[in-house]
Amino acid sequence: MSINETRTSIGNTDQAEGLRNLFGMSLPKVFVISSALGANNTSALGLGAAHALKNLGFKVLLIDEIPISERHSTNSLPYPVQYDLGQGLANLVPLSKSIRQVEDSLWFAAGAKIAGFQKSRKIRSVPLDLRLRQTGLAVDYVVVITNKPVHNVFPVYSQNAQHLLISGVDEASLVRSITIMREFIAYGANSTIPVLMLGGNQANDGQLAFEQLQKMAKSYLEQSVQLIAWVGAKTVSELFGEHDARHSDFIIPSNAFDQIAKRICQ
Repeated sequence: MSINETRTSIGNTDQAEGLRNLFGMSLPKVFVISSALGANNTSALGLGAAHALKNLGFKVLLIDEIPISERHSTNSLPYPVQYDLGQGLANLVPLSKSIRQVEDSLWFAAGAKIAGFQKSRKIRSVPLDLRLRQTGLAVDYVVVITNKPVHNVFPVYSQNAQHLLISGVDEASLVRSITIMREFIAYGANSTIPVLMLGGNQANDGQLAFEQLQKMAKSYLEQSVQLIAWVGAKTVSELFGEHDARHSDFIIPSNAFDQIAKRICQ
């Protein structure tokens, strides 16, 4: 499906309402998945969740914010792209050139440069969900995956972006999760933050880690959190005894992707 740019004049009416009237459709639901896990695991979670939504019959745009420099290899982008979505949002290239259709009902964009362009004020004020309707790309969901969310980037995607936090059960991951929550709060989120816990051998591992995270969030941020699921997972090292930093990633079971998709489309 092509997404040729068109110019839309909405006059003095509200942009969102104007586009709804013009195209006769609702805006896509934008969901930001912020992960306290490593870069490769975070990227894999986004890809798996996008496919789980696609398999449920939805049209999905996956935006992967993880920089190539943080990945285990330069070939670890889910799909090769020529331009970053930040370039499209900053009008350095047509938006259509920064979004690639990779499968039926699935589109992909790399978003590692978006924060930089937003910081330098090169991105226009119209959020992505509105611009997608302007270009005619009628996806149901925009799934953003990131391990370093930045609060002033959220409005670039939508004024109504929703959030999910994914945390490991180890202490370092819990500390990173608190840092991520701080960005949610700076964005203005005042509702309970949904959390998926990943890792550990038994459900009790996930429950105990969540309770620790819950106490930290209440004590440091006065923020409430909700456990939506625990998914057990082992690292390559744990399974095969290969003590190598490159093998510290989890082998993520498919029900983790299903749990995320369930949360997004509920």
